[in-house]
Order: sequence, then structure tokens, then C-alpha cells
Amino acid sequence: MRLLIINAVAILVSGSTLSITEATAANVQMLAPKVKAGQNCPNLAPVNQWAHRVVRNDDGELLNTQVFCGDFNADGRADAVAFVHYNPKGANGIFAEIALFHNLDGRLQYLRPVKSLFGDPQDASFSAGRVVLDMLILKDTDAACCPSGRSHVAVDVATGTSKPLR
Repeated sequence: MRLLIINAVAILVSGSTLSITEATAANVQMLAPKVKAGQNCPNLAPVNQWAHRVVRNDDGELLNTQVFCGDFNADGRADAVAFVHYNPKGANGIFAEIALFHNLDGRLQYLRPVKSLFGDPQDASFSAGRVVLDMLILKDTDAACCPSGRSHVAVDVATGTSKPLR
């Protein structure tokens, strides 16, 4: 099952001016999930709460949140892997936190962080005990802004560890 649920961006564009200063942890509103018709993902409120807690802890600016849903524990319910991209106050660059959420009675609940994962998620596939992510990654010849390499990474649901697939 491959389902991209959210790509909610909290960046403000006015004419040719780009501003993320309005999207601070203190004043950003919950990002409304953009769910495609027919996709079955539970209530995303716990994911939004987690994303805003991550950003608030670093006094940062929320850039975007992505959530991929599918069944990773073979119980027939949609679980999730979530990415939050943010800019911590005083930092130079974009940071990411990744977490697994399992479905308990129709509500997503934080399970654990995903460790040692780098790149821009494009897609996900789910199976019992594992999530495989299709990631854009930087190649040696890429500018820092523009990754063009591809990598498939397996995430072990039991431990939150990730490793590239060959």
C-alpha cells in the first residue's frame, strides 16, 4: 500500500518575496491535512501535535510535514511514518525529525523515532515489521538545494533503525 497523505507547507509567498517568519512555533496554526480521495488514514491530529512539539522544543519555524500511511504491523489498520522539516532558531539549515505512529482503535499514537535517516521522502511501502522509503538524496555533484539521487531505505518498526537497501 503506497499512500502519500500530507505535504502541508507553512511557507508564505507574497509576490516574489518568500517568508517563513510568520510560521514560527508560537503562531503557526495546525496544518490541515490534505487527504486524497479514497485514502484510508486515521485522524492525523496526533501527528500534527507531535510536529508542533518538535518545532516548539527548538523554538523553530515549521516548514512542512509529510505523512505516509500503511499497515506496518499486519493488523489491517493504517499506521504511519511522519516527517517534520523545520528550521531551529539560530540554525543555518533545515532539520528533520521522523517518527513511526501505530494505529490504536482508529487513532494514531506515537510509537518511536526513526534513526539515521537522511533525504527527502517521495514514497513509502509498508509490510509487517518494515517500512521501505523511496528517498531523494544528494549526489556528489548536486548543489545542496537540489538532491537528484535516489535511495531505498528500510525502516525496522521494532527498533526505528534504518538501512539502505541494495
